[in-house]
Amino acid sequence: MGLVTPSRNEAAALDALHDITSVLTAHHALHHVCDGTLLGIVREGGFIADDNDIDFRVDRSALTDDLVLALQTAGFTLFKRSSVKGHLASIGLARDGIAVDLYGTDFSAGAAVFHIIYKDGYLTYRVPFHGVEERVFRNLSLSVPKRAEADLIACYGATWQTPISAWDGVFDHRALLCCTGGLKTLFSAAYKFQDARSPNGKPLKGWSALRGAFRAIFWLRLRAPET
Repeated sequence: MGLVTPSRNEAAALDALHDITSVLTAHHALHHVCDGTLLGIVREGGFIADDNDIDFRVDRSALTDDLVLALQTAGFTLFKRSSVKGHLASIGLARDGIAVDLYGTDFSAGAAVFHIIYKDGYLTYRVPFHGVEERVFRNLSLSVPKRAEADLIACYGATWQTPISAWDGVFDHRALLCCTGGLKTLFSAAYKFQDARSPNGKPLKGWSALRGAFRAIFWLRLRAPET
């Protein structure tokens, strides 16, 4: 689709931010920018150079076919969609080379929970949530989470203000809570989970990796929320 990072075509990225926000607002959908988009706005006052898309969390009950149609009418192409328990969990859109991810999110007092499809199951993430507020970015009024720094710490850790050279948005994400799926999926997620948190950044091997995988599976399942 000829996708580029938002930083390489800022005009198109800002147009996408504006139009996605307008459609979500018109549909009275609780939402806010998140992850790398929020990190860039708060930490750098712009788009992160190597971040490859724009990210939103959207009230999962508002993530419907009608909303998808409205976004398509606004010129966005739907290139991926995933469902969890029969409900849309996320959609991927693109326009003018800019990719946008909308994560269906269950917002509640104090927490926001969302899912990402992984193999034959899905990963669940939980971040603190205290409502949203407006923030002006490049003359756009965007919805961001209140206590944005708490959100960023939950996602990127206490060192969120320090740029890193590589980032796996699935398993490096500090808000990862649990994996739901078959045994192969659990083991696969467990290996990736422990590698992402390896003290020296190197994957464990042999029996150490197997023991670590069992510990990681227990850790992930122990904290499984009811969603």
